[in-house]
Amino acid sequence: MFDAEPRPETWPEIHEERQANRFAAALLMPDCAVKDMVSAELSPAQMARRFGVSVEAMDIRLQKLGLYSAPARRQNQLRS
Repeated sequence: MFDAEPRPETWPEIHEERQANRFAAALLMPDCAVKDMVSAELSPAQMARRFGVSVEAMDIRLQKLGLYSAPARRQNQLRS
């Protein structure tokens, strides 16, 4: 029977979810393609549309690849 009580997530579950998120990001937004789009000066919103992902997911991927700085994110500009 279904248990309606939410249970706290354990560390292994959180770790597995993070691994799955990293895998999905690499699959959907390959680093070489992202870097090519950055070189072509596409905006994060344009890249997100091309990859079929949310702008938030694109922002996170750019951050993880070291292509987006915090001040630049506020201005929606990429580091060169």
